[in-house]
Amino acid sequence: MTSLIVYADRWVALAAVLAALAAAILAWRRGDSTWGREARLGVWLLAAVAVLAILLPVFGYWAGGRTHSNAIGGLLPWNDAAGYYNCARALVDGGVLDSFCQRRPHYSGYLTGLFALSGERLQLTLLLQAGVIALAAFLFVRVITRRWGLAAGFMALAPVVAFAGEYSITTLTENLGLPLGLVAAAILLTGVQPRRTGALAFGAFLLSVAINARAGAFFVLPLLVLWPLLLRELNLAGRIKLAAALFVSVAAGFVVGPVLTTLLGGSADSTHANFSYTIYGIVAGGKGWLHIYQVHPELVAKSLPESVRAANVYAATWDLFQQQPGLTAQGLLKGFLKYLERILKYIPLLPVRILVVLAWLTGIVTIVRRRTPETALLGLLALGVALSAPILAFDAGLRIYAATIAVDAAIVAFGTVTFLGWLARRRTDTASVLAAEWPAGGAASWAVAFVLLLAALVLPVALRHSAEPAGRTVAENSCAPGSVASVIRPGRTTGILPVVAAADRGTWPVRASADDFTTRVDRYTFGALGFEQARAGTTYIFAYDLGEGRYGQTFVAVAQDLTVPLDGTLQILCSREWPDAPLDGVRYVTSIKALVE
Repeated sequence: MTSLIVYADRWVALAAVLAALAAAILAWRRGDSTWGREARLGVWLLAAVAVLAILLPVFGYWAGGRTHSNAIGGLLPWNDAAGYYNCARALVDGGVLDSFCQRRPHYSGYLTGLFALSGERLQLTLLLQAGVIALAAFLFVRVITRRWGLAAGFMALAPVVAFAGEYSITTLTENLGLPLGLVAAAILLTGVQPRRTGALAFGAFLLSVAINARAGAFFVLPLLVLWPLLLRELNLAGRIKLAAALFVSVAAGFVVGPVLTTLLGGSADSTHANFSYTIYGIVAGGKGWLHIYQVHPELVAKSLPESVRAANVYAATWDLFQQQPGLTAQGLLKGFLKYLERILKYIPLLPVRILVVLAWLTGIVTIVRRRTPETALLGLLALGVALSAPILAFDAGLRIYAATIAVDAAIVAFGTVTFLGWLARRRTDTASVLAAEWPAGGAASWAVAFVLLLAALVLPVALRHSAEPAGRTVAENSCAPGSVASVIRPGRTTGILPVVAAADRGTWPVRASADDFTTRVDRYTFGALGFEQARAGTTYIFAYDLGEGRYGQTFVAVAQDLTVPLDGTLQILCSREWPDAPLDGVRYVTSIKALVE
C-alpha cells in the first residue's frame, strides 16, 4: 500500500481509464445514449478522481522521500526549479527579476503570489500549486463531461493527471502553463457551438499566455486565428471579424511577458531569448539547444545580456542556414520523428498509454471525417502541436506540451465517445451526442482564469513595489574562524530536508527516511551519486540569507548531525566551503543557533 502512494504518479492515469470503463459499462447497461452526461453523482466522482489523482503523487514524493530531477526529496528546488524559486524569493523581497527568469517571467510572478499566500512556506506553496492544477483539471473535464458524457470526461482526465504527476512537485513553468492551458481550453470549447465571441476571445488570450508562460506549441496560435475562416455558416465579413478578434487576443498574450518583465525590473527584449538556442540546434541538423555552447561559446557568454546573446545566436543561425540549408530539413525531420515516437508518452504504463492513444487516433480519424466547427478547431490545434513539435522536440523533453495537454485530452474524449458508440452499435445515439451544442456557463473557469492572471501578473508587481526588506545584523564573532554567518528562517523562507532514521520519517513537514531517500533518487538528477551517499542525520538546507550585506543570496548547505528547527524562527547559520563535498558547490554547516534580536 505504501508503494502505491509513493509511486502514485505511475498509476493515476490507470485509475482515470478504469473509471472511464466503469462509467461506460454502467451507461451501456442502463441504455443511456448520453453516456452519463447528466449523471450528478458522476460529477462528484469526477471531482474526487481529479483531486486525488493530482494530489496523491505530491504526497507520494513526500511520504517516500523520492527525489525528482528538479526537487530533492520532493521538496527542495534543484536545477532549473532552483532558478525560478530564487526569482520568486527575490520578488517577494522587492528585488528584480534575474536574467534567467526574464526569458519567461510569468511563472516567477505566479510563484511569488503563491509564496505570499502560503506565508513563504515551500511545502504549502507546492500543495497550493497542485491544488490549482487539480481545480483547473476538473473544470476542463467537467466541460467535456457535459458535452460528451462521463466516460469521455474520465478518459480526458487520464493524460492530464499523468502529465501533472510528473511536474506538480517542482517549481517549474509547467505548473502555470498546464492550468492556464486547461481553463483556456474549457472556455474555448464552450464558445465553439453556438459561437460565443467573448469566450473564444478570452480563451485565445489565455492560451497565448499559457504557451508564453511555458514555451511550447506556438504554431497552435496562428492556426487558432485561421479557424473562423473555415466556418461555412458565417459570411465572409463574420469570418474576418471573428478572426480579427482572435488575432488581437493572441497578440495580447504575447505582450504580457515583456510588460511583466519590465515591471519586475528586467529587460523586455529578454523574453524568450533562449529560444534562439533551440532554433540554432535545428538549423545545425537537430543538435539541440546546447550545441551553440559547443561551437560558439563566445556568443552566449554569461557576461553578455540575454538580448545580446539572442541577437548573436540568431545571426549565427542565419549564416549557418545560408551555408548549409539541408541541415535544417534534416533537423526538422528528426524532430518530427521524435514527436511521433513521443505521442502521449508521459503516460507511464504502456497498456494505459495504448488505450489512450487508440482513443486519440479514433478522435483524429473522426475529426478528419466530420466537418463541424469543433472538429475544425480540434484539428487545427492538433496540427499546430504537430508542426511545432519538430522544432521543440530536442529540448525539454515532454515539458513542451504543458500548455496544450488539453488539446490531446479533448481529442481523446472525442475519440472515446465515437468508439463507444461504434462498439455499442448505437451510431444514431452517438451522432446525437456528437452533434449537441457545447454547454453554456463556465463561470468557474472564468473565475479561476482571472485568479491565475491576478496571481501571476498583478500580485508579484504589487509585492515587489511594496516590500521593504530589512537585513538582520549578526555579530562578527557569531561563527568560528573560517565560517561565514548567514541568517535564515528554516521552514519558511529557507527550505529544509532532514534525512532521518526510518522510525522518524514524516510527511508534514517532510522528513525523509535515509533508506528511502538514497534508493529513490531519479537517475537524471544532477549530483545523484552525491545524494545517494546521504545517511541518517544529514540535513539539506536550501538557504535564503536574510543577513545584512548578504540579503537575498541563496546557497545549498549540508548539516551533519545538527538539529535544524523547522518553526520559522530566525537562526544564525555558520557554514564554510567544502572542497571534498559529495555535491558540487554545497557548503558545510559548522553550527546553527537562534538569533537573539
